[in-house]
Order: sequence, then C-alpha cells, then structure tokens
Amino acid sequence: YMKHYNKGRPFIIAAHSQGTDYGVMLMKEFFDKDTSLNKKLVAAYLVGRPIYDSTFKHLKVMDSPEQVGGYVTWNSVAYKTNTFYGNPVGNIVGVNPLSWKRDTAYVSNKFNRGGLPGNARRIDPNVVDAKLAPSGFLWIHAPEEHKEDYPGTNWYYYHKCDYLFFYMNIRQNVKQRIDAYFRTR
Repeated sequence: YMKHYNKGRPFIIAAHSQGTDYGVMLMKEFFDKDTSLNKKLVAAYLVGRPIYDSTFKHLKVMDSPEQVGGYVTWNSVAYKTNTFYGNPVGNIVGVNPLSWKRDTAYVSNKFNRGGLPGNARRIDPNVVDAKLAPSGFLWIHAPEEHKEDYPGTNWYYYHKCDYLFFYMNIRQNVKQRIDAYFRTR
C-alpha cells in the first residue's frame, strides 16, 4: 500500500476484534518507533480487543477529540462488567467514544449522535450512553429502542456493537482528526 497507492498522503487505520490483533502488530512494526511514517498517521482506531499500557513503547493513546498521531480503543460491555468474553483481563486502556477522553466521566446518550443498526437502514440518535470504567472497559446501558436491531444486545457483552453504537460519533471524530492533522502538520 505505501509503495504503490499511498502517494505520500496521511492515513487512518481502523480495526475491530481479530483485526485489532493485526492492527496492533502493524502498529508495533511500523509506528511504535520514531519513523517518517509516524508523521502520516492521523489516527488508529484499534477497537474491540484488550490493549494495555504496556502494549506500545512509544505510540500514545489519544485523550482528546482532535489529537493526532496515536490510537484510541474501547471494549463495550454492560454496566459493571469487567471481563472480555467472560474472562478477566486486568486493567486495559480505554477511550470513551462519546467524549474521546480517558476519564471516567459518565456521558449521557444525549451526546450519542447516532448508532447504525445491523441492517444499516437508518441512524438511531441517542442509542446508548457510555462511561469508561476504572478497569478500562466501556460501560454502556443497552439501547431502550430498537434493541433487536443491534446484534448481541441481549447479552452483557456488546462486542459486535463497538462501532455500531457510536457510528456517527466516529464519523464526526474522523473528520475532526483529519482537520486537526492538516492544521498542525
């Protein structure tokens, strides 16, 4: 990609679940050191897999909606759940996709610009709230409306909805980060 298609442009990396495992490997190999390639990274969205403070040596987790050159991550679970597929994983890194911060402040569903249900036929505003737990997991309450349209919401683990619940916030954030990249670079 870099050799034949990129043509020197900045880029964003987005991954989920097992794709995040590969995304982490990619980030470690090409971005977790001081290289000219780092200057082209707008952001990496490494979602749906536990990432720890020790995962990267130099690559930083971003803690504001306009920060660039690092990564964001979250793992959506029901309130008070602190396991990954039922397995304890210790404290992990997390960012709240409704505020793009690492603090543990509760963010109401009123700040959720819209989720994308599994059928992708509409946008559901205010679909879920979010609070980053001290453990790093993203605690949410299941949607009150259209719950049946979001896969896996009948369980305590909302892995399949990590992107779906926050679809419009992610779109807005990608634009914010791109704009910030061009303002600062």
